Amino acid sequence: MRRKRLQWRENPLDAIQWKDATWIENSFYAVLGVTPTAAAETIRRAYLGLAARYHPDQVPENVRQEATDRMVDVNQAYEVLGDPKRRAAYDKALKIK
Repeated sequence: MRRKRLQWRENPLDAIQWKDATWIENSFYAVLGVTPTAAAETIRRAYLGLAARYHPDQVPENVRQEATDRMVDVNQAYEVLGDPKRRAAYDKALKIK
């Protein structure tokens, strides 16, 4: 079965919320759109969905830079939350702040 290619959808509110977010709202959990209690599989699926949506090769030329910036954040968030040890350390650091 052939997978349907995701289309880029611009949502003006999405861009505003992303740029005006506070530190907590811009946490790695918020970047991936999951809760801090999310299971590893949920985090993985969120990452794959966002990677498909924001990958620079998948978006039109006029929004490529924004998508690249967003993809960097998504990759960084998944690097931390995808590894159980790094996620535990991150959760501990979040509770301190």
